[in-house]
Amino acid sequence: MARSSKLWVGALALGLLAFAFAIPALLVTLYTIARFQMPYNEQGNYFDGIVVYHAGSEFFYLLLSIVLWAIVIATGVFAFRIHRRARAA
Repeated sequence: MARSSKLWVGALALGLLAFAFAIPALLVTLYTIARFQMPYNEQGNYFDGIVVYHAGSEFFYLLLSIVLWAIVIATGVFAFRIHRRARAA
């Protein structure tokens, strides 16, 4: 197997990994936005009409979404760089 074909496979694998992390990152981000928009009840917790959520957990979801998007960006950049190197070889 030639060096450039190994690079193509590596770039493809990293691209798929970036896509695989993008799906949960998007879902967690949408959930975080929904949590930030919920109204408060009398005890200071979020209430969506059926379930009471504790205040403060939306910041954890925000941190989790930032970490997931950082992974998506890093793997996407590495995949692009490897793809460029394979194309040049």
